[in-house]
Amino acid sequence: MKAIIGVIIAALVGGLVYLKFFASDFTVEYRDEFYAVVKTVTVDTANSTNQIEATFNEILQIYSPKAQTGIVRTIGVNESEFTFQVGYLIKADDEEVPESMEIVTIPAGTVAELTVYGPYTESYKSFPTLIEKIKESDLEVSGPAYQLFFDDPALVSEPSLRAALVFPVE
Repeated sequence: MKAIIGVIIAALVGGLVYLKFFASDFTVEYRDEFYAVVKTVTVDTANSTNQIEATFNEILQIYSPKAQTGIVRTIGVNESEFTFQVGYLIKADDEEVPESMEIVTIPAGTVAELTVYGPYTESYKSFPTLIEKIKESDLEVSGPAYQLFFDDPALVSEPSLRAALVFPVE
């Protein structure tokens, strides 16, 4: 059932899956814990794509100049609501936090990761590909999905934007 979460997200948020992405690398690796400054948001699933984009744009207005990587993390999905966290990675859990945001710890563990290239607003559409690769590797999803965004869209052309789709696995 946990593996289905990513598929549900793709279905709820994106409808039909049309990949504008070039998926390049699938890896399974151990990752140390890390920290992120995030805002937790619950949105109506019918309009979640627009609400996610609006929240991400809001975060960009207060984005730490020290931050290099953005994050969107799924917290929960049901028939009418989608709860997620949007923010940016930080190096330590003692950084100053903007109002309405909090520091979260992404736990250490083994993750399956799919690197994709293309518009950030469509990166989630590659989650079914990631889930299939996880199944092919005889692994099981063991936690909520998250996405990492590595490039600044103001500086990098849309086809070259890099994102990682990630699931903790066992």
